[in-house]
Amino acid sequence: MNFSRQNLGDLLRAAAVLLLIGAGVTLIPWTNPMVSDLGYHTLCPFAPWSTLTLLFLSGTAHVVRRYLATLPTEQAPTDQAPTDQAPMNQA
Repeated sequence: MNFSRQNLGDLLRAAAVLLLIGAGVTLIPWTNPMVSDLGYHTLCPFAPWSTLTLLFLSGTAHVVRRYLATLPTEQAPTDQAPTDQAPMNQA
């Protein structure tokens, strides 16, 4: 599958937002038989470690998206030979 830069940026933005929402959801108090490391029953019994992992992945998606935005656009190749090269001397 070939993604354009715009489509890839949109996909990374959606992933970052979903991961950020997921990080917040892991901290919601919930009736769970396991107590999290935070000391109370949360929706995800692995909080805060799952929260930190999701925040890290969301940040990574955001950084990659910002990096892609700084890359120069690709230009179509031309059939002309480069003019900045010196001619070769044949002996």
